[in-house]
Amino acid sequence: MNDHASNELNIQVFVDAKIIQGHDPSSKKRTLVGYVVKDSDDLRRACEVDGVGETDDAEMQAVAFAIRELKNRFGKFTILCDHESVVSEILRGIMRPRSRPVLAEIHKERIAHPLIEVKLLAKNPAHKLLNQYEAELDKSSV
Repeated sequence: MNDHASNELNIQVFVDAKIIQGHDPSSKKRTLVGYVVKDSDDLRRACEVDGVGETDDAEMQAVAFAIRELKNRFGKFTILCDHESVVSEILRGIMRPRSRPVLAEIHKERIAHPLIEVKLLAKNPAHKLLNQYEAELDKSSV
């Protein structure tokens, strides 16, 4: 899809994050983030991010991941996230000295790309993607 077409449509991008902790309490937490573009089976991606162990941070990483991946592909899109506190914090647009670096990145990108919106979502299809990705990771580590 070209930029002109995406400016006419509102592309919906579902994001999610999942923190996996092995059965061993001493094992390192693993964090997966991913996105799914509505009605585009080929536009879905998941990856593992390092250094993220809290749910809010993980969800912010998912939003930032989708923006990084899609900002140059689409002129306009809406990120749908099911984590209310993260969406509220992004929409407030306030940066504090102790704000998360990923929040600063999201704010910077939203200023540079004002047609990128972030909204709250009730049911999230990206969650299924992360469950599938986790299962694939489990298979490859056996």
